[in-house]
Amino acid sequence: MAEVKSPYNFVPAPKESEVYKPEWANQVSHDIPFSDGESGEIILKITAETPIFIRNGHAKDAEENEFSNIGEGANKRYFIPATSIKGMLRNVLEIMSFSRMKQVDNDRYAFRDLTNGSEYMRSYKSSDVQAGWLFEDFEGNWIIEECENFALINQTDVDKILNTTFKNTYLSTPRDKTAKSKYQICEGKSLTHRFQTFAKGKFAQADSLGNVGTIVFTGQSGKRDEKKKSGKVHEFVFFDSNSPSTILITEQQKKDFKFIYLDHDRNNISKDWEMWRDKLKEKQKIPVFYTKNTDGKSVKHFGLSFMYKLPFKHSIHELNPIRQYKDIIKQIVNLPDLIFGYIDDDNNLKGRVFISNAMATSATVLPERREILGSPKASFFPFYLQQPKKNGSHYSYQDSDATLGGYKRYPLQNPNNHQAFEVRYTAEQHNNPNVFTHFKPLAEGTEFILKIRFHNLKKAEIGALLSALTFHGNEKSVFHNIGMAKPLGYGKIKISELQLKGLQNEFLEYLASFEELIGYEKINSERIKVLFAMASSGETLRHPMLTTSTNQFKTIKEDKDILAKYPTQHIQVKSAHQLLENKKKIANSNGKNPFSSCKSFKELRNKLKNDYNDEADDFQDFIIETIKRVFDEKETRKTFKDKTFNDNPWQIPICQWLGKERAKKLYDELTNS
Repeated sequence: MAEVKSPYNFVPAPKESEVYKPEWANQVSHDIPFSDGESGEIILKITAETPIFIRNGHAKDAEENEFSNIGEGANKRYFIPATSIKGMLRNVLEIMSFSRMKQVDNDRYAFRDLTNGSEYMRSYKSSDVQAGWLFEDFEGNWIIEECENFALINQTDVDKILNTTFKNTYLSTPRDKTAKSKYQICEGKSLTHRFQTFAKGKFAQADSLGNVGTIVFTGQSGKRDEKKKSGKVHEFVFFDSNSPSTILITEQQKKDFKFIYLDHDRNNISKDWEMWRDKLKEKQKIPVFYTKNTDGKSVKHFGLSFMYKLPFKHSIHELNPIRQYKDIIKQIVNLPDLIFGYIDDDNNLKGRVFISNAMATSATVLPERREILGSPKASFFPFYLQQPKKNGSHYSYQDSDATLGGYKRYPLQNPNNHQAFEVRYTAEQHNNPNVFTHFKPLAEGTEFILKIRFHNLKKAEIGALLSALTFHGNEKSVFHNIGMAKPLGYGKIKISELQLKGLQNEFLEYLASFEELIGYEKINSERIKVLFAMASSGETLRHPMLTTSTNQFKTIKEDKDILAKYPTQHIQVKSAHQLLENKKKIANSNGKNPFSSCKSFKELRNKLKNDYNDEADDFQDFIIETIKRVFDEKETRKTFKDKTFNDNPWQIPICQWLGKERAKKLYDELTNS
């Protein structure tokens, strides 16, 4: 077992006992303001630290690779849509306010792993599989009409009956492996004939004296190797019953089936299901394989092939922590719901925050990029569930005690690493142009102006909004990312030049109010530190490779590898209360250096740690003055001897207090570098 890095990772979602529940949730109104409610405006600048791209949602096909914009020609203006910014802020606020994980569909994934000893091979029972015809009645119900039995038929025999060349076609790697392609080859030919069965009904051959059956095609797994006797060599024959029984498919099974065959994804929908779906709509019957429950009267699961994908026992909402939330998940109790509003089937609430589009002040459009932007699949349980079990194996969606990974985030990648933007794709990938997405990002350094207006927010709610916007006042070192291609390092943005208008308090007081509401122990918890660690990372990350020669997904499962956790030892979330106290200390010092009693660098470090909680933002000038004064002390000079800046342990706390650039400048001045 090893830890594997990925372009995405997770911030664990809170348990129900950890969820913060606003006491005023039922009092929010747009007509009756809170007695302590405030209305105002936040203006800020967004700077793209890496190339950034957000698709132009209203563009014509020829322009859909352009950044979101309005106007034409010289009047064209680029902007980040308000909806994108709202989604970005809401996701961060959900994490920072210990809210329930609500924006998650209750999907049920499926699995099919044919390796020896896999969960699939332990769960799939070929002897239990039956054949039938699925049809849709006039009320939209799905019903399976059971066949008498089914048998295998060799492709050689199919070729004789239908005058086709399936046997020779699949001796090499087929260009199209779908059942749809086989039916297209046989278009216009009758698939219903008489067959005789043998080997206890397992196999069938054409025989004019036999029973009536219908040839059914399923997909081809790959080329056939005659010497090794590997690869698919058979199709199927379905024999209808004279008095067939029918079984009703439940609405949940119907929903799960459609999800498994990607009915919701027009770009990746199963080609075979797309074909059969059209037949169903025309009230035709389509062939399916299924397994019954032990009662013999209902369907356990079904699919379009003999070894069809099996649905996992548990859907997303049936696993922790969402399972713990139960029906509470629909109530207005999350802080982001109160601030941004929400809509569901039973209720809705209008938001009290209004976000403008972030308009670019000027922009340089980069040459068209060509990248693979495939989305990760939540069915990959080694990453999407918290791992591992005590015995070292993986949790899967089969396990009732499994826990979802949490809020998915795309860790920031190093903008100075050229590979983050020009990925070295394999020859196989380059030969498949359909997997690439073409787009024209805006250059790093592009600046946008954003306005956020809010109405009737409590002081702590304003603090929550500001905390999500600035990562609790850490916007100089912790960054958001937005838009397309985040897994490749695009879309890192910096927040700066915050202006608060029409408000009664200063920035830190609002943060402190939110901090008091949630509790600083939560703001500085491991969960928030994980969020900050991902939002200040600088690595180059890649999805596992899947090619004809390499399947890293399979290797990860076989080796019981797990998703690497982000180190958080270096993360310290600043306390707004402490920063306010520091400001008071400065005000009360009348301009005097609070570290004047320190006679060594060690004493300075201890005083900052013990009396100021390492919060040094407002003391930088005093710190520099003190370091220069004690530099001639023997103890301090020893730390510099024969060491470069990066090798000197001195630079670690100093960089934390002053920032690396200012710390390096001071180091060079003291050492005459």
